[in-house]
Amino acid sequence: IPLLAHHFLEKYSTAQKKDVRKLSAYALDILSRYHFPGNIRELENIIERSVALEQSNIILPESLRLADFKRNVAEPPPAPPSFGQPLYGGAPPAPLAWPKAAAPGRGFAETAVLPSLPPGGIDDLLAGLEVYYLYRALAASGNARGRTATALTISPWRLRARLVAYELADLSAGKLASLGPDRFPKPDLPQGLAPDWTATELNLDEILLAVERHFIHEALTTGGGNKTEAASLLGLSRRSFQHRLDKTNYEAWEVSQLNV
Repeated sequence: IPLLAHHFLEKYSTAQKKDVRKLSAYALDILSRYHFPGNIRELENIIERSVALEQSNIILPESLRLADFKRNVAEPPPAPPSFGQPLYGGAPPAPLAWPKAAAPGRGFAETAVLPSLPPGGIDDLLAGLEVYYLYRALAASGNARGRTATALTISPWRLRARLVAYELADLSAGKLASLGPDRFPKPDLPQGLAPDWTATELNLDEILLAVERHFIHEALTTGGGNKTEAASLLGLSRRSFQHRLDKTNYEAWEVSQLNV
């Protein structure tokens, strides 16, 4: 498993133009103990999605799409991970609970998160919001990827990486239309924090950044400035939380807000 995992990591880091070159020891241990229902192809899919989702240069456990396995590390799952189930076909599904698809960043323990967040924490909320915009931009463009990327103000390769991560990359225009917008609802957010989709161009990265900073601020305020407590309130590991602070340039942003 380790040799194959590193092979796929190098392959998809290069393909997606990302500098993700390592698997954390914890993530590698999870993969080593996971019973792959799809054998090598299943492992490859997991690594491909993990590279697309990872925001640092190392694959952390929270980027692995092994939700069923994570809920009970000691026992192998009776069926493939829920995230691997097809998004279309069969009877009309209920609205997709994307928070369950996103891997909780806090690891395996069930700890309380902010009441304003879904049970899986900040990563689940950001995943749900991103899919909300991705689906609507795809539908508005008739599944034209170039126009979709332009509408979201992101590059085509980044769009491809996100669609792969959320298993939307291979949907035809017909299958995409058959899903319907109710399958991908907008997460509950404070009014004005993220705009509704209006079929006009928007900056997806700026919206996600604003939402992430908002909840980092809420978690730090609720936790009395304690970063470990704030990480738990967001459903993140302490290390991942520090990475988010750096990635969002949070401290400089906070100072700028005080001067407004």
